[in-house]
Amino acid sequence: MAKNEVGLMAEAASMYYEQHLTEKQIADILFCSRSKVSRLISEALRLGIVTIHIDYPVERVLSLEKQIESIYHIKSAIVIRNYRSPYEILLKRIGKATANLIDDLIEKDSFVGVAWGKTVKNVVDQMQPKEKKNLTVIQVMGTPSNRTEEGYNSLEIVLKFREKYGGDIKEIFSPLVVESQLVRDSLLSEPIIRETIRSAQKCKYLVTSLGYINSLSLGAWREHLDSERMQRIKLEGAVGVLCGHFIKSDGSIVDQDLDKKIIGLGLDDIQKIPNVIAAVCGEKKEYVLKAALAGKYIDYLVTDENLALKLIK
Repeated sequence: MAKNEVGLMAEAASMYYEQHLTEKQIADILFCSRSKVSRLISEALRLGIVTIHIDYPVERVLSLEKQIESIYHIKSAIVIRNYRSPYEILLKRIGKATANLIDDLIEKDSFVGVAWGKTVKNVVDQMQPKEKKNLTVIQVMGTPSNRTEEGYNSLEIVLKFREKYGGDIKEIFSPLVVESQLVRDSLLSEPIIRETIRSAQKCKYLVTSLGYINSLSLGAWREHLDSERMQRIKLEGAVGVLCGHFIKSDGSIVDQDLDKKIIGLGLDDIQKIPNVIAAVCGEKKEYVLKAALAGKYIDYLVTDENLALKLIK
C-alpha cells in the first residue's frame, strides 16, 4: 500500500473522529467522492490506524453480592448489572470488573496462576494496572492442541498478563490432554514441566473461568472423546469444566481415569490456592458455577446479575 494512501486514511479518519466532520464535508476537502471517504475510514479501522476504546459502565448490584457471599461463604462477590446487554458486551463488563479486582487484590512479587479461555483473555485485555508489580505469571494447564481461536493460546495470555504487570513467566510446554496416564507421567517427569507445575502449586492467586458442559470451548477434548463417551460423561453427572477437569454438581471429578490424562493443576491443588478469582457470566454456566462453589474452588467471584439471581434461588 502506498504511503500517500495510508496518510490519506489517517487524514480522513482524523477529520471524521476528532474533528467530527461528515463524510460529505471530508470529501469536499479532499476532492474525492463520499464513497471513497467511507472506504478510507473503514480501512483505517481495519488496519489499526484508528482504534476505538469503549469504557463500558460497571454498575454493581450490592444486594446480590452480599447474598452470594453469605450463601456460599466466599471472600467476595462482584455482581454486574446486565442492562439487557448482548453477551459480548456483558463479557467486556465482567472482564473490566475482574481486571479492577485483580489490580486491587494482587500484591507485588506474587505467584499468579492463569488459565485460558475467552473470558480469561478478555480479563487480561481489560487490564490497566496502576503500577508494575513484578509478578511471576504461571500457565497452570496445557494448551488445547487443536484450537486456534482467540483465547485458547495459553502462552499468549500469560505473556500479555506479564507485559501488563512486569515480572517473569513460567509456561507448560504440553497439550492439555494426552493419550494416557503413562504419557502424562512421562511428561510430568520432564524437569521444565515439573518445575512449572510445582510453581503453580505455590500460587497465591489463580485467575480462571468455567466451561459449561455443552460449550464449544470443550473442543480441547474432541481428539480424545467421541460423542458416545461425551454422552456417558454427561450421564455420569458432568456439568462443566474447571481448569480442564470435568466436575459434577458437588464439585467432584466425574471420571478419574479420564482426569489422569490432564496436564496441569489438579482440583486438590486449586482448593489449596488461597485466592482463586473466577470470572463467570452467562446463564448457561449456572450449574457449573454452582458446582465450583460447592467444591470450594472459588474465593472471589465476578459474575452478572442474571446468573447471580440463579445462584441465590
